Amino acid sequence: MSSSSFKYREFFNGDTVMVIVPHEDDEINVAGATIYGAVKEGLQIILVYVTNGDFQYKADIRYKEVKRMASIMSLPMENIHFLGFPDNSGKELLATRDRVFINHAGFSETHGSYGIIDYPTQYMGGPLSYTYNNLVLAIKDIIGRFKPSTIIAIDEDVHVDHQLTSIAVEESICKVVKENSNYTPKVLKSFAYDTDFESINDYYAMHLQSTVQNRAWIVADFLSTNNPMLLWEDRIRIPVPPDCRSLSLVGNPIFRALGAHMSQSSYKHGPKLINGDQIFWQRRTDNLVLHATVTATSGNISKINDFLRYDSYDVTKKIANPEDYTWIPDDTDQESTVTIRFDEPTEIKYINWFENVWFSNDIGQALQGTTIKTSTGLEINIPPYYYPHFEAFPYIKQYVFEQPITIDWISFTVMKPKGVMAGISEIEIYPPNNQFPTYCHIVCNEQFAYDWVVYPGERLPSISVYCDSVMDNKDFTFSIDGKNIDYKLITEILPTLIKNKSIIIRYGNYQIYHEIVLKQGNHWDYIIRKCINIYNKISYFLHKSKYRIGFNLAQKYRYKGF
Repeated sequence: MSSSSFKYREFFNGDTVMVIVPHEDDEINVAGATIYGAVKEGLQIILVYVTNGDFQYKADIRYKEVKRMASIMSLPMENIHFLGFPDNSGKELLATRDRVFINHAGFSETHGSYGIIDYPTQYMGGPLSYTYNNLVLAIKDIIGRFKPSTIIAIDEDVHVDHQLTSIAVEESICKVVKENSNYTPKVLKSFAYDTDFESINDYYAMHLQSTVQNRAWIVADFLSTNNPMLLWEDRIRIPVPPDCRSLSLVGNPIFRALGAHMSQSSYKHGPKLINGDQIFWQRRTDNLVLHATVTATSGNISKINDFLRYDSYDVTKKIANPEDYTWIPDDTDQESTVTIRFDEPTEIKYINWFENVWFSNDIGQALQGTTIKTSTGLEINIPPYYYPHFEAFPYIKQYVFEQPITIDWISFTVMKPKGVMAGISEIEIYPPNNQFPTYCHIVCNEQFAYDWVVYPGERLPSISVYCDSVMDNKDFTFSIDGKNIDYKLITEILPTLIKNKSIIIRYGNYQIYHEIVLKQGNHWDYIIRKCINIYNKISYFLHKSKYRIGFNLAQKYRYKGF
């Protein structure tokens, strides 16, 4: 059987994880298997819903569904908080951030339902009016109150409330981190639509598939993800617990938890969400710029270190206006310089900076180059098409010093064409990386592998390894049936080794490791796997009536006209 040293506590750097999502069911879409596995390991999950899910339904129906989900996922209700803001309000709240929004049912301030008090009323002295700024205030308060070791949150999906939540969470995190210099939580962002809720229906494949994108849900062909500042290849993949990769579809806790959200017919998406990995993008909070003094010769300097690489006031546009999220120097500014000063000499190694989003073939909309200077006298000239790592996304830039340097200040001087809204949205500066891997995972044909059967007609899988940080190859080795082996020889000897027996492939060392059982399947294995798929499809069909009844019962809670 597959075994691993993976531990959620080590990956999350602590015992408390806060999950912040807009709607009641997004917790499963974004992090269902992770929540389940972390709870099983004894971690505290604090679940935060931004909205009452009350656009089509009165709030109590969604609250009841959360109670059913919590029972399935073993989540105590006292760890679940409802901020009480309105569903489907992202467009209005983002557009005018201090104006009070009144929803279609006449509500204008946060409230709870079904006997549950909304978070602002319970912890902040009273309800908050529906404004974006109050949403940031509420998220900041709940993060500051619990100070979780890790924060998992939705990112820029196509849904307006997902965009609202993503932006508000990042602004809130920035405020908390700046006020608490010793608090640097691990921040993980993820999507709910293109990678989960509307992903690929691949559960019935012969092997458990890893998470993929449904490119039909990406708003622009040239983007890597729906957030222009997040690249698909930068995703972090983590394993899922055994129960969440069960061969029984209807018995899988992810399917059952989705089924609890009956008003949304969420069970239909179970075969898309049940995958061999769960994916996130990390936003580091140890960015030295967040605690530095930042000045500029002109322009809105607050955009440089607000933790927001991307922001949008008008969600109807596929690509946001650069003025919404970017420091843009004035056309009359002859210097066009940002200077970052540290309170004391500071050692740095990595610089990431993010310019306004522009199409790669339209260089006229971009900065025409950047000059970096440091207090040590170092000067680095960066041309507009400097992209050693991100050839398709030249507005994402990175510079790595060969050796760490200690500086008092660093400046960025940009060359901006006149009349063009070009600039820098965020500068991130990091010290030398002392991170070590917390886990490794064997990959077969790019899929996270647990135990792997090579069915008749299939080729032997290509074997590789994934981990969450760079590994020292001297310390981590491959072995087959307990004997160390050179990785280059695996493909050559596998056909002989698995011809008459199953083998155990292991990678790692005595602390961090993963191993799988690999076997050559016969026709009976193939038939059994096909029968399991047939059984799952029949079971799914039989369970649909139960969920349809629940959906129909929920209709009496719908607002008229929806």
